[in-house]
Amino acid sequence: MEKSYDGNTKKDEILIVGDSHAHAEKLRHLLEDHGFTVSAVENGKQAVDFLKKRKPSIIVSDIIMPEMDGWQLCQYVKKHVSLREIPFIALTPFSDPIDVIQGLKSGADHFVAKPYDDEVLISRIKHVLINLDIRQNPLSAKTTDLYFGGQKHRLSFDHHQTLDLLLSTFETAVHKNRELEAALARLKDAEDLLSRQVVELQNVAIHDALTGILNRRGFFILVEQQMKLATRMRGKTYLFYIDVDGMKWINDTLGHEEGDKALIATAKFLMENSRKSDIVARLGGDEFVLVAIDALEESQQVIMDRLMRNLEKFNSKMIRGYKLSLSIGITMYDANKPCSIDELLTRADRLMYDQKNKKKTQSKQN
Repeated sequence: MEKSYDGNTKKDEILIVGDSHAHAEKLRHLLEDHGFTVSAVENGKQAVDFLKKRKPSIIVSDIIMPEMDGWQLCQYVKKHVSLREIPFIALTPFSDPIDVIQGLKSGADHFVAKPYDDEVLISRIKHVLINLDIRQNPLSAKTTDLYFGGQKHRLSFDHHQTLDLLLSTFETAVHKNRELEAALARLKDAEDLLSRQVVELQNVAIHDALTGILNRRGFFILVEQQMKLATRMRGKTYLFYIDVDGMKWINDTLGHEEGDKALIATAKFLMENSRKSDIVARLGGDEFVLVAIDALEESQQVIMDRLMRNLEKFNSKMIRGYKLSLSIGITMYDANKPCSIDELLTRADRLMYDQKNKKKTQSKQN
């Protein structure tokens, strides 16, 4: 008749064998929390001395220990008539298939892989205790020779031991597979997070924090690619160098917060009056640039007039203590006479300052 076990039978004593005090204490607390009586020794020799005086219900032993390892201790237990019925659970790293052969040779009843899951170990102990009565009536032992890893191993075991080792090995494999699947899922989540963070960092690196449009670095990265395309397509490409007029007055009179709003408004206006294929960026301070790749057959003056009309409409919709005013220098990129982006910017910058100076002269005359 099978033994009924609910995890709270105080008479079931478990002997812990291991040279790690921290691990032994952790395991002791785990087992005691599940209703077991626990004793602990530090190595195989101490376990032998303990077994000469007391007979625990189960032995849970590390394999790697000084002086007498776990396999040697298991062999000692299984060779003594008064002890051989005590189930022996081996805590092993399970890093090599030879562990299974060693377990069979030494007479171990169960494996639990380290590092182990607490629930797996408790489940294994409960399984052992439930089937304890069955194990006390062992079937006749069998002896066989097994060739494994280039060596011959003579094994003597009964069917109960073989079945228990098979079940514990299978359970360990299933648990490790679940751990691997969980680890792979966590790795996939980490990779997805890293990919998103890389994209976010790349966006931060090439976008202006205040206005959200491209910054100087982003502008040069993108415009170099687009200019190569313009050279192949032989279409018109215009570069607009744009400066916000009166920024010093806005900052000094209305405050830097209002100055930031003016810059944000400028970026908004330029984005609304450009095509998806155009490049709009803030080069720094109050200076912006717009590059129209493969522009329509329009003159620079036509484009400038349209921008100014749209700027008047934009100002009419905004309520502020000033009108947004822009000075703009325009240059055209000639695919037949290619030049660098810096050269284009320099020419457009000079034209922009010419326009700004004309505005100042006209203002003084008025």
